[in-house]
Amino acid sequence: MRALQELVPNTNKTDRAVMLDEILDYVKFLRLQVKVLSMSRLGGAGAVAQLVADIPLSVKGEASDSGSKQQIWEKWSTDGTERQIAKLMEEDIGAAMQFLQSKALCMMPISLAMAIYDTQHSQDGQPVKPEPNTPS
Repeated sequence: MRALQELVPNTNKTDRAVMLDEILDYVKFLRLQVKVLSMSRLGGAGAVAQLVADIPLSVKGEASDSGSKQQIWEKWSTDGTERQIAKLMEEDIGAAMQFLQSKALCMMPISLAMAIYDTQHSQDGQPVKPEPNTPS
């Protein structure tokens, strides 16, 4: 039991039932991540995009100054998440993965992200904020 608890990030619960539920959820998360990465490697990015296209692009209940919903990438960009992940990836990739999971995020190939974007964009018909120009 302790060995399992050590493998799963963020399991500080002493209740066995709660801990086992967290372990099962983590295993399901890992299986889905392997499936997504495998499908994208095999050229099935479009199929994976359909699998995850129902993920919302805006944060419910959070409004910006203009009254519209704050876009998820704007929230994560402004709260320093990107910088923290970049720093962790340089220092300790395992810690970076745990950090991503704690934020309900995961890494994926760019081709898969583009396929998800294309699927979501065609369903919404909403324009997406372009990436800001970065100085070279």
